Amino acid sequence: MPQLTRAAVLLNPDNPVLMGAELQAMQTVAQSLKLQLKPFPVRASNEFERAFENMQREHVEAVGLGEDPIFIDNLSAIAALASERRLLSIGSKEFAPAGGLIGYGIDFSAAFRRAAMFIDKILKGTKPGDIPIDLPTAMIPAKATR
Repeated sequence: MPQLTRAAVLLNPDNPVLMGAELQAMQTVAQSLKLQLKPFPVRASNEFERAFENMQREHVEAVGLGEDPIFIDNLSAIAALASERRLLSIGSKEFAPAGGLIGYGIDFSAAFRRAAMFIDKILKGTKPGDIPIDLPTAMIPAKATR
C-alpha cells in the first residue's frame, strides 16, 4: 500500500526482545519507508480492545503483531478487532488462518521436525560435525482471508 502513512504495532512491554532489537528494527524500516510507526503496548488479553480504540484515535491504517505468547494465544480476537476497524493486519504465520489479513513467518512445526531428525542421527552415533548444515528451503504462503 504505497499510500500507507501510519501503522501500529502491538507489543508486550514485558518482552525484552520485542521492546529492544525487534522494535528498533521495525522503526528503522518504517523510517526508510517514510511511515509513522506507533507502538501500542498490551500485557494481557483484556487490553486489546483499548489498544484498538487508541489506534482508531491515532488514525492508524494498519497493525502488525510482535511475536509474543499473548498475541499468539489471541490471534482470532486480534484479527476480529483489526477487521472491525478496517485495519490492514499482519502477524505470525498462524495469523491469516485465524482471520488476519496476512500471516508470515517461520513454520516452527516443520523446523522442530527437522531438528528431531538431526537429534535422531546424533543419538544413533553420527558426529554432529559430520552432519551438513541444513537451511530451510520450503516457502509455503499462508492464505489470505479477504
